Amino acid sequence: MKVSATGISNFQPEEPLEKAWYSVSVVVASITQTRTGRNQLVLDLIVEDGPIQSDGSDSAGRQVRDYILLSTDGMADMGVKLTLQRLHNTLESFGIELTHDEFDSDEFLNQTARALIKPKPDADGVLRANIAQYKPI
Repeated sequence: MKVSATGISNFQPEEPLEKAWYSVSVVVASITQTRTGRNQLVLDLIVEDGPIQSDGSDSAGRQVRDYILLSTDGMADMGVKLTLQRLHNTLESFGIELTHDEFDSDEFLNQTARALIKPKPDADGVLRANIAQYKPI
């Protein structure tokens, strides 16, 4: 069966963003589950400002996705500590307040922060933009 895939013949994948600090804003925030059933916060971000890439391209307008685990069930102590530290850093950097260990993922929408992005190979060995940490603007 023939299927139309408009634009695919001219599509050129972008290289992942280079290691640097970028200003990002949240365009979509959702709660999903990992393959192992743990809850995670998924942030779709757009780069507002950052360095020109070595190929001469502008980083502004590029999109990045981040996954932050929310569930620590069954983790060793170090895993719990690192997971909670990453979540705390994310909440604090985007100015999201906790109320009795709860937050509303919708509060992330249109919020901005600085993100340290580093290229990192995924499970298939393909380099992807990976957010190492956030800090408030």
